[in-house]
Order: sequence, then structure tokens, then C-alpha cells
Amino acid sequence: MNKTYFVTLTPYQLYFFGREREKVADYYLKGNSLPQQTALLGMVRYQILKQNDLLENNKVKNANEAKDWIGAKSFQYADKDMDFGKIISLSSCYIVKIDCDDTKKYLPTYPEFFHDLRKIGDNYFLPFYDPKKGYALRWRNSKDQNDFLEDNFYEEVERVGINKNYEGKTEEDSFYKQVWFKMKKGYAFGFYLTLLDERVTFHDADVNLGKENAVFRMNVMEDTLPEESHNNADNAVVLTCDAFIEPSIRDKCLFTACDNVPFRNLCNKTDPSHNHYGLHKNNKRIQLIKRGSAFYLDDADKVNSFIKALNDEKNFKKIGYNSFQTFKLNIL
Repeated sequence: MNKTYFVTLTPYQLYFFGREREKVADYYLKGNSLPQQTALLGMVRYQILKQNDLLENNKVKNANEAKDWIGAKSFQYADKDMDFGKIISLSSCYIVKIDCDDTKKYLPTYPEFFHDLRKIGDNYFLPFYDPKKGYALRWRNSKDQNDFLEDNFYEEVERVGINKNYEGKTEEDSFYKQVWFKMKKGYAFGFYLTLLDERVTFHDADVNLGKENAVFRMNVMEDTLPEESHNNADNAVVLTCDAFIEPSIRDKCLFTACDNVPFRNLCNKTDPSHNHYGLHKNNKRIQLIKRGSAFYLDDADKVNSFIKALNDEKNFKKIGYNSFQTFKLNIL
């Protein structure tokens, strides 16, 4: 019998989530403010092994047994039939705001300027969009429709990083700045997790996530997975997580306000003898459409076709990518 939890992650300290970069790192190195879905999946897989006594000296005891619990390998974007054992699905990442006993869950929503889409003849434009302005991602609580900007839940902290060679010596031109994040009090990350077997042990724990194994408090609560539905009157879609979709589908939209984000993840196997060195060499870099991107599609049939394209990428959908919400956009 399946069992669903809502999992929150609250950092004890500064945190730094990595992201795909160009071949040469800049002097100014900034992490992601949010964890990738693949990072959340990796954390869940490890905790299932650890909490269900499938590890010895931090290594898998029995590879075949471990595969039954967490699958044979980590996420690989080209495999649409990936199996993660007793892990049925992860949702996209929420921002959770905790005020006493009141817990509110927020997902990304469309940019503020997108609501004022206008049309002249066959052309669409955004009269209030300013290309010189940096628009922070907006997060919305679906119950009360209240919004806050992404940079409201964290503070940026600059630290000095040092590159060293294999002999442990500091290299020339090796100093650079790192931008870490400090989550403000009362906030946490969150996601829904559905497991195949209710007998799987998955409970509160301190977990490591991100650069330098930053420590987070993981709290696990039984919950009900919200249904993903939309109103037939809706004519627009907003991504609530990064998404992979064929360019031909995106080209069918009448208007989009979107951005791309590079993606690459380590691909490893559930095997105690697996060599992790050089895992990045055969991993292909692809482009995802960034969360908060919005698409105007005009009518219900086009919206349904767009949603089907998102859902058909089953490997991405399974671990929380390709999630969306629909809304009604009035064209001025």
C-alpha cells in the first residue's frame, strides 16, 4: 500500500547547492538557492538505505537487495522508464513558511509583468516589462493566493574559496568568491514523497545536502498528495519546477515568457564496487525550461496538449520536474 509524506528540510547552517556551469568557473561563484530535484532524490535514496539497515560502513551490503529498495541507478534523463524501487514519486520543491502552528506551502508562479499581456493585430507584447530590471521569482500559496518574492526567504553570504591541486597545494590565481545562502527563520524547503510500501522506514533525521555536506533537519509528516488539475477555462500555464519539453511543443504557444537553465547530473549505479571517479565525463549537458516560465496557449485544447507533453516526459515527472499550474490570462 502506497504511503505519502510531506518532507521539510531546514538548514542548520549556510548552504550551497551546485548548478551546471560553463567549462571555466568564474571568479564569482554563486550557488543555487534551491536544491535540484536530483539532489532531493539522492538524499531520499540514501536515507532509505540508511534507515532500513541496508548499509554497512556507509556502503551497500547487498546490491540486489538495495536495487529492490531504491532502484539500480540514479536519475538518467533519457530513460523514460526509470524505476527507483520503493520510491514512487517526488513532488517539485516547495518553500514552506512556518508561523507558530500555521504552515503554508508555496510554489512558483508567473512573473508579475506577464499578467498584463496585450495584443495589437497579430502581435503580443508586455507593456510593463523592463529588460533592465531583475525580476525575482514569485512564490504563491494556492489557498490564499498570497505571494512573496524568492529573495525574501534567504540572505546571501559571501565567502572566499580556494582551489588546490592534487598535492594539496594552493594553485596560482586560485582564490575566488563563493555566494552561499542563509535561510531566514521560519522558512524551509519541502516536497511530497510517495513510497510503495508503508513498511518502509522513513522518519525524521539530520541529513546532508549540497556543498560541504551542509546539515539540514528533515521532518517527515504523513500527508495526502494534492491532485494536479486545472480549470477548462484556463488558457495559460506556469511551470512550478524546471521542465524538459521538446522545442516543437513550445513553438505552438502564442506567447511565452521563459528562460533556460543548464542541467547535468551524476549518473551512478547501486553497487558497492562502483567507481565514482570521472562520472561527469559521459553525462550530457541539456537545457531545461526554468521554473516560473509562463506560456499563453489561447484555448483548452492547446492547454491540454501542452500538459500532455509535460506529463509524457515520465522520467522527469516522476521526480518532480515538469510540474505546472494553469491560470486564466485576460488579453488586453
